[in-house]
Amino acid sequence: VEEVERQEDEDWEEQDDQEKSPDEEEVPTEIASAGDEDEDMKAMFAVDCMELYSPARVNQHAKRHGLTPGRSLDLLTGWNFDHSRNRAAAARHIDERKPLLVIGSPMCTMFSTLQNLQERTELWEERLRRATEHIKFAVKTYRKQHRQGRYFLLEHPASASSWKLPVIQSLLHEPDVVVATIDQCM
Repeated sequence: VEEVERQEDEDWEEQDDQEKSPDEEEVPTEIASAGDEDEDMKAMFAVDCMELYSPARVNQHAKRHGLTPGRSLDLLTGWNFDHSRNRAAAARHIDERKPLLVIGSPMCTMFSTLQNLQERTELWEERLRRATEHIKFAVKTYRKQHRQGRYFLLEHPASASSWKLPVIQSLLHEPDVVVATIDQCM
């Protein structure tokens, strides 16, 4: 596990070195201005659930059931995980809030069975590489949750090729990690 995590860190560092400009790495203002939050926000360090790679979906329902939702960290809410600053800010945010459950839905497009119909161009390979890096970031978050006695849920279609990635396979073989196939489409 440590070797896999070290390789993930090296992959992200290599990608960070290749990023174009620090100006492109905008951290969402809600985190960048965390020092300006009022006392009520500073006091909120524990939440029941938080969404990663998802706009507020589960969090909306959690509140209705008396649970304390955290933020939804997604491109649509200002979190671009292509950028190292956003990944680091998200990791700090999760570390500070210590959610009982992180629900992650990293993009699955490149792992869809429909991708078998696509020609393997340089652009396709780049998109697959980026999608795999996002999976690695999510798994790093899940591992930390697991080590700290908290929970994670990786939501991906059962037929997605992402389940075969070495980083996912190693996560699935950790003690107390359970795989369940559930029909989530209604």
